[in-house]
Amino acid sequence: MVKPPSPEEEDRRRICRERKTLIAERVEHVNRIKGLLFAQGVGDYEPLRRDRRARLEDLQTGDGRALPFHLKAQVVRELDRLELILEQLQKVEAARDGRAVRSSPSNTGSAEAKSREQSVRQSRTSE
Repeated sequence: MVKPPSPEEEDRRRICRERKTLIAERVEHVNRIKGLLFAQGVGDYEPLRRDRRARLEDLQTGDGRALPFHLKAQVVRELDRLELILEQLQKVEAARDGRAVRSSPSNTGSAEAKSREQSVRQSRTSE
């Protein structure tokens, strides 16, 4: 017989599940933005870059025209949603990492290893 997880075990799994959902939503928004722009001949825009809004202002269609007003407005709204997802993802990952540090048997990891791990996490969110 399968033993159901305790409420504490179920709660520990929740962060991982939420992170998985947020990553799927991030992919959806990135794909939607890229699709909207690709239909206008723009193929080199990366919505996860830190300078995404500045680059959006400089974009032109494949034939050299400025982006249509309503398209640009829709992409800006998608960027707003994407940035909200990125912020939530960052909070969930911080909670997950904080829990992992608290639950480890000994917190004797070197400062260099912790710094390297933090820079890897930050580079993942900026991609």
